[in-house]
Amino acid sequence: RLVADLLELSRLQDPNFSIQFENTDLYEICQDALHGMQALAAEKSIKLNFEQEGSNFGILGDYARLRQMIIIILDNAIKFSPENETIKLILKSTDNKLAIMIQDHGSGIPSEDLPFIFERFHKQTSEENKKGSGLGLPIAYEIAKRHGLDISVESSVGKGSLFIIETASKQ
Repeated sequence: RLVADLLELSRLQDPNFSIQFENTDLYEICQDALHGMQALAAEKSIKLNFEQEGSNFGILGDYARLRQMIIIILDNAIKFSPENETIKLILKSTDNKLAIMIQDHGSGIPSEDLPFIFERFHKQTSEENKKGSGLGLPIAYEIAKRHGLDISVESSVGKGSLFIIETASKQ
């Protein structure tokens, strides 16, 4: 898996690697990603909530890559959340911007780690992350970057994390 993740990250960082951009719907992508994560969430009795604000979630992008980006962040949210918790995915559309927000109430990210979470091989050394490779968030970051999306995180230890993925403007 480590080798596959490294190859994936290298491909995404290669400007000559083509991504299949087409008109797609972030609403469908979010629904698909949430559906794909239900079994993993159920193992910890975690509830996945979906909220949408606004309409018209069309974006020019690669369906599979955008789904992969959301799944990576949901996977981390599940991994770092305690049992019987709720994770929210909020999809928001305004006149000029689209945003995906993923909120968990897990262990949070220490402030000294926040500047490095999108760097290759950076990972928390907690028990929940002993199997992690430190490549998931860098892959999500590269997918966002290749789509012209901004990705950021707000987090506090013991209070959870909020990942925000947004367009600079509607495409």
